[in-house]
Amino acid sequence: MLITIDVVSEKLLKYINREITVAELVDWSERMICKGELEESQAELLRDILGHIGLADVKEFGLTWDDCYEYLKKLGYQVSVEATKRAS
Repeated sequence: MLITIDVVSEKLLKYINREITVAELVDWSERMICKGELEESQAELLRDILGHIGLADVKEFGLTWDDCYEYLKKLGYQVSVEATKRAS
């Protein structure tokens, strides 16, 4: 699988939106580092971000909202938050 900026961004957004757990994100990241093919022009950036995500299940490292914000920013995204109230 070719790992691109869009692929990594999509996974981060799924995590932020609670569509996947941190454990699932970490597992995915570790598998992509080992078996994925990184987009050549962005390989260094992608390897760095995937490496940090791969450590997110270690208490000393974790994965904060600020981390996700910075990763998405480095990947070329402008991040904003929108909340909608659920109907009662």
